[in-house]
Amino acid sequence: MYSYPVVAGGASHLTIKNSSDAGNAIYYATADLFITKQKDTEPRCADRNNYYDINDPLVDFSRFLDGESLDQEDLVVWFNLGMHHVPNTIDLPNTLMTVAHSAVRIEPMNYLDGDASAATYQQVRVNSTTGEVERFEAQAANRSVDLSAL
Repeated sequence: MYSYPVVAGGASHLTIKNSSDAGNAIYYATADLFITKQKDTEPRCADRNNYYDINDPLVDFSRFLDGESLDQEDLVVWFNLGMHHVPNTIDLPNTLMTVAHSAVRIEPMNYLDGDASAATYQQVRVNSTTGEVERFEAQAANRSVDLSAL
């Protein structure tokens, strides 16, 4: 069975969660990730005019989450890509944004029919009962260094 875990990279937090100032205007920010059925009537999760009526916004993302089945449907992944920057002395006089980062990765899982790493010869099996180590042609590490050429 194939799957695609969505993995966040970097540090991000839901800082606006349960905000009374935001209401439903930014409902998409209440979780890191949402998956919904694709609908042409839902092209975006918010609108720039949502703040005019935060309790009944023009685009209310909470209505996208209607409990319908996602089996054999085209899906939309809505993820929050946030970033937090901890200020330090290199921020003076300006914040250096090249050191701040955020990322999201969609990684295939169970993509191959088998585990490709099982075919490698650099592996060992340790019997937890007896402590015996089976090496499968792997060579033990040689920690010696020939210093005669120096």
